[in-house]
Amino acid sequence: MRVIEKKRPPLMTKRRWITIIILFLIVLITLITLYYRIIHQNMWKQEIVIENVIKQSETYDFASKESLYKYVWENAYWILLANKLESEVLTYSVWDEASLVAELPYDQAKTSDDMRAIVERMKPNATDIKLQAGFGLGQFVWEVKYRDRETLHLKIAFYNMTSGLLIDEYTIPKDSMPVGR
Repeated sequence: MRVIEKKRPPLMTKRRWITIIILFLIVLITLITLYYRIIHQNMWKQEIVIENVIKQSETYDFASKESLYKYVWENAYWILLANKLESEVLTYSVWDEASLVAELPYDQAKTSDDMRAIVERMKPNATDIKLQAGFGLGQFVWEVKYRDRETLHLKIAFYNMTSGLLIDEYTIPKDSMPVGR
């Protein structure tokens, strides 16, 4: 009996465990948030710079901006889809770091739904089709990424944005078979 009377209480009580777990979760969430901010900080700064360049050109209405994103293939460009100030026409525009490179009115371009239909018709084995408007090979393009059902390879195809004609296509990986085949 004497041994039981002198037994000290446990170091880790239920309350301490809960406190440690909550503190650990707070630290983990804080670190994930900081990591996310550090990784994306450079992109956010670039986007602010290009927005200022576009606003200073006084060509586009930023209130009507539908999208602005960085597109990299041969060179790094910023693709903007917004209304022009003087004509209120929805227009794709391509910007480098300092100036306007090219413009294309939205109504002259194939829509993403039109391009999806063209790809599905021309490539019946295509699955997981992803479309992105871009600028490459000196012209506006639809970059189409899809997986081929037969070979399981990822394919990247470029279609002319105005005509919908195939410009070029790449297969990734070219020389090796996919895992599991």
